[in-house]
Amino acid sequence: AAPGEAAPEGAAPAVDPRFKAWEDVQYLVGCIWRAVADERRAALAFAASGREFKEKSEEKKTIQTLHKTGEWKAEAGLLEKSKRTRDAARVHERNQQWAEAARLYEEAGDLRSALANAVFGKLEDVVERLLGVMKQPEWQTVLEKAGEWERLMALHVKRADFDSVARLYERAKQFDQAGLAWERAGKLSIARKAYEKARDP
Repeated sequence: AAPGEAAPEGAAPAVDPRFKAWEDVQYLVGCIWRAVADERRAALAFAASGREFKEKSEEKKTIQTLHKTGEWKAEAGLLEKSKRTRDAARVHERNQQWAEAARLYEEAGDLRSALANAVFGKLEDVVERLLGVMKQPEWQTVLEKAGEWERLMALHVKRADFDSVARLYERAKQFDQAGLAWERAGKLSIARKAYEKARDP
C-alpha cells in the first residue's frame, strides 16, 4: 500500500525495516559469539534474533545451551517460537510463572495442566473458564491433587452430586456430614453406616 493508505484486506502486516535489521544484527552477533566458543552468549543472541534456524540440530543446540546456563526466559521464548508450546509451558511452570504456563498449556490443548497452573497462580477467571469446558473426571483429579477441597465441595453441591459430597466428607472423617449427604443422595443404608462411624444412633 502507498504511504497513508490502508493495507489491502488479507495482506500481511508490513515489517518495520529497523526491526528486521535489528534481528539480522542479533543473528550475526550470535554467529560471532559461536565463533569464539561462547555458546551462552551465542544462544541468547540467536534467541533474540527471532530468525528460524536453518537446521534443527542448530536449534536444538541453542535450546540446550540456554537450559544449561539457566537462561530460562530465552529458552521458553525460543521453544514457543518453534511451536513447542508444551515444552515452553513446562519451562514457565518450573519457574513458577503460572499465568504464562497456563496460557501455553491451554494453547497446546493440555487443559489439566493449564487448570493446575491457574489454581496455583490463583487465576480465578482462568480457573472458572477452564472448569466450564472440562469434564468432571478431568477437573476433579486436578483439584484433588491441588488440595482444593472447598472448591470441589462447592462444585459438587452446585451439581447436586451428593454422592461425591459424601465421599469428600468421609475422606475428611466427618462422618456425620457424610451421613447427611448420603441421605440427600437417597443412599440410606450407606448413610446408616456413616452415622454408626459418627456414633450417632
